[in-house]
Amino acid sequence: PDLRGIPLPESTNICPLCTDNLANPTAIPSGYVFCYTCIHHHVEEFGCCPVTLIKINIDELRR
Repeated sequence: PDLRGIPLPESTNICPLCTDNLANPTAIPSGYVFCYTCIHHHVEEFGCCPVTLIKINIDELRR
């Protein structure tokens, strides 16, 4: 079974978490980009990449 997290939108201008246009684009070590607020909240709550489920920390977010 596929144990990956959320699906990716077709456009790279869309945040995979909120599915809206990227606001303050922020990259994580896995290379995916999210709105800063979206990924900050996700990492605080779950401690992982929402796509790959690989563990990450807040200090690894890159704006």
